[in-house]
Amino acid sequence: MLNGEVHVVDYLVWGSLAGYLRSVHMFSVRRADWSLTGRVVTFLLAPAFGMIHVLALLPLRLYSLATLRTTRWGTRAAGAEVTV
Repeated sequence: MLNGEVHVVDYLVWGSLAGYLRSVHMFSVRRADWSLTGRVVTFLLAPAFGMIHVLALLPLRLYSLATLRTTRWGTRAAGAEVTV
């Protein structure tokens, strides 16, 4: 990135590797309600979760932090919904 190039493939490779390393612990835990097939499928989908986190959840988290003080939703504009 220092020379202006965008390294998308590098990012995808390192993100996938980090996803696999983060979820390798699933094979060290034996649970009766989780089959080997389920653990392998979950392990293989780990990089997909990492990409969803970076592409969707992280920007949403940053947006929510940036707009924390705004009251545009107006859920309490008319007062409390419960009356006595």
